[in-house]
Amino acid sequence: MTADRSPRLMLASPGARVVVVGSGTYTAGSSLPEVGAVADTVTDLGRCLVERAGLDPAALTTMIDPAGPVEFGAALVKAARQATDVLVVYYLGHGLVDTGNELHLATHATADLTKGIPAHQALPYATLRQVVAQCTAPVIVIVMDCCFSGRATPAAREAGQRLLEATPQGTYLLAAAGRDQAAWAPPGQRHTAFTGALITLLTDGDPTAPAVLTLDDIYRCLARTLPEQGFPAPRRQATDHGDHQPVAPNPAHPTGTAHPTKSSNDLGSGRGGDQVAQDSGQFSPYRGLVAYGPHDAEYFFGRTELTRVLIDRVAAQVTAGDLLVVTGPSGSGKSSLLRAGLIPALHRSPGTEVILLTPGADPVSMLAARLAPLTGMPSVDLRKQLEQDPAVLGSLLRQAMGTRQAVIVADQFEELFTACSDEHQRRTFIRALHTLGQRTTGATPAQGTANTTSTADSTKGTAGSGTAKTAVTAATAGVATSGTAVAVVVIGMRADFFGHCATHLELVPALEHAVVVGPMTPAQLRQAIEGPAQRAGLTLEPGLIDLVLDDIGTDTLLADSIPSQLIAASTGTASNGTDGIGGATGAGGVLPLLSHALLVTWQHREDRTLTMAGYRATGGIRRALARTADATLDHLDLPARQIARRLLTRLVRLGDGQDDTRRTLPLTDLLPAADAPEHAAVRRVVDHFVHARLLTVDSDTAQITHEALIRAWPQLRLWIDTDRATLLIHQQLSEDAAQWHQHDHDAAFLYQGTRLDAAQQARTLWQSDPGRYPALTGTVRDFLQAGDHAETRRTRRRRQTLLALSLLLVLAVTATGVASYLAVTAAEESARFLSRQLAAQSENIADSNIVLARQLSTTAWHIAPTDEARVSMLKAFLSPQRATLTGHQDSVSAVAFSPDGSRLATASSDKTARVWEAKTGKLITTLTGHQDNVSAVAFS
Repeated sequence: MTADRSPRLMLASPGARVVVVGSGTYTAGSSLPEVGAVADTVTDLGRCLVERAGLDPAALTTMIDPAGPVEFGAALVKAARQATDVLVVYYLGHGLVDTGNELHLATHATADLTKGIPAHQALPYATLRQVVAQCTAPVIVIVMDCCFSGRATPAAREAGQRLLEATPQGTYLLAAAGRDQAAWAPPGQRHTAFTGALITLLTDGDPTAPAVLTLDDIYRCLARTLPEQGFPAPRRQATDHGDHQPVAPNPAHPTGTAHPTKSSNDLGSGRGGDQVAQDSGQFSPYRGLVAYGPHDAEYFFGRTELTRVLIDRVAAQVTAGDLLVVTGPSGSGKSSLLRAGLIPALHRSPGTEVILLTPGADPVSMLAARLAPLTGMPSVDLRKQLEQDPAVLGSLLRQAMGTRQAVIVADQFEELFTACSDEHQRRTFIRALHTLGQRTTGATPAQGTANTTSTADSTKGTAGSGTAKTAVTAATAGVATSGTAVAVVVIGMRADFFGHCATHLELVPALEHAVVVGPMTPAQLRQAIEGPAQRAGLTLEPGLIDLVLDDIGTDTLLADSIPSQLIAASTGTASNGTDGIGGATGAGGVLPLLSHALLVTWQHREDRTLTMAGYRATGGIRRALARTADATLDHLDLPARQIARRLLTRLVRLGDGQDDTRRTLPLTDLLPAADAPEHAAVRRVVDHFVHARLLTVDSDTAQITHEALIRAWPQLRLWIDTDRATLLIHQQLSEDAAQWHQHDHDAAFLYQGTRLDAAQQARTLWQSDPGRYPALTGTVRDFLQAGDHAETRRTRRRRQTLLALSLLLVLAVTATGVASYLAVTAAEESARFLSRQLAAQSENIADSNIVLARQLSTTAWHIAPTDEARVSMLKAFLSPQRATLTGHQDSVSAVAFSPDGSRLATASSDKTARVWEAKTGKLITTLTGHQDNVSAVAFS
């Protein structure tokens, strides 16, 4: 550290040189798909290194789409000659493997390595190794954001050994994927997955990380966040003190805002890195509002017995079949139990493949994306097959897994009902999971140890891999799979969504035998506080644990958790005190608040001791999170505060029979258009709350970090309660507009009558105070405009009908007068003629407008009491007012009224029966689960 205690950063050295090369476009006829995110990623990474890591802009070289290996190599040679302290080589693009299994880095000239000389199209990694071996800089960092980049790390033993021998004092290799894994550039996103996560880390920081991020700190953060997003975990290789080199201050740490220092003494010897590591401490063993993940398993305490129970249940499900539900109140630690308890235990089980997912707004696509690498199919093709027949997933996965056992963990299952508004997607997702959880009745032939080799294009954005080898271990060889489930499916779900799941027959058996995550006992809470600190080498001041437990056991915190005895009674799950189910004391919903308070206490520690003074400074369990949120809000001016109110309330889904929950919104809906004047101001507010870790933003969505914020922050509760009525209307309007858009603007989904009037009145209110109420998105505006136009057309048709009726009546009166004048007989005949005509018109429009039909038939009878008029009048007045009941996907085969006439049941060839309210035509319920067409229906 320097005299002013500011961090001495690696790249702030005058002798540092950085080369960032990105390859995203290729020559005509190339077999490689273009990677559109490369240009923006290179530009943003360079700017981030200058602004956050103290790099001199003159020491930065960026190349986008180098013409060929010669140009690429020339840039490397120049930087290697100029670097005297640090050399950083950063490549992102396509990584390719030639026929000799050597890694090559694509350039614009790359077409097909199997045709011609590979080194004339792409830069061999061996060439890059030779260049850096000649560099005199004591610290060399190589970062590979490309497919098969793991071949540059120790797994490629020869290449790694040569590099170690060339620069033994401080070398660090960081790879975005394994030897046979693909790196990812998700379509439509600005950055590649790996480098985008790095940019986010350097920009927003990590509150659990040290004040100054070293190379190894960066690896640990990325190794945790990337797998949570479904991307490969990075690989690393370090020599001497290469992993201790300080890179950038941690913006999320209370002391992580120091300005980069422009000097770096003792950098080459590694002593500067050691000093930073000593001064900055280590990672926090507490995760705050974020759930513990697989990489945090060593710090996950207090749920040992429940984890064992859960593992036993998973093992039993292999032969028992069906789904396994893990449930509990919000904040009881379900996600941490699954991610840091169950999944690491399963990873230690030979032959077990674990797939973690959350449903999100598009659950079918999420399921296809997670399972596509296992099945070997592109995720787009797998999704299409799932849409056509969810049951096909079982056979595909069974064939792909062989003797290996798959375990699918669907965490935050309630998103299926809060984030996804498409009922068809829900049914497809549930049916697919139900199919995977069913036991097979046939036997799969015994298999011995086998090596299979597959070659696929090394493309970003796909799960393709080159020369991948998969071996079936001898432990599982020769095991038949008769009577076992295709996959064990574990569902993590909030307890207050039991009712939603009970409407799906496939989930009912699993709900009856759910594993309940109840409150922790005092002993378990003590383990959850003390265990992580001891594992991290921290000391707890005497009395701190008792102070924390006293806070948890007082006031109304226990009201946040659902009584475990009540849950156990409703689910048939036995309670025991050791695993937290039915514990006498503890707090289910307070765990996120506890973790956040301990994280802030860690940030205010004295040396390596967590003190009671630091804990009291956070505000304790009750006030730590609220104090953090209030402090974040207080740093905004008044206009920005109004923006924060509008944004945060939109990110809350108001409960309908259950608690309010967080809501995931696309950034395109949350932020104004990029060219709008207010876009920058709104973006600054979002970034402000992201920096405070109260909001979580990825490339295209945003959400509140944890639902505990909704309960624990009085200011947010006040905003919600004050505007609940209008927020409910806005929420319902957004969902209905999305349904209308998904059904190709079908007019049947439009508002009309009083509902349309209410929406229009609410829109007027929102427009009158745009600073307080959220703006309408384009889809919602189009939805309301379409409703207005449809209502205008209906009004015009009614007026035209009334005018026609009036003219008809005038003609009738005139005809009657003329007939009377000529002769009584002629008058009577004319009256009868007119009466018949009106009667015929009455019958013609009876199906579409019964009110007008009654008027016409009545008029016909008054003009002349003909037989036709009498029949039409009887038909009109005996015919009830009609309503169109929509919802069935096929023809209706039977209809029945309830004995009291209040309800109507319909049976359909779409394998469902529906019950309607007879007066209004409102759908009461849908009965699903039939295996064939429903041909009859009756009330008991």
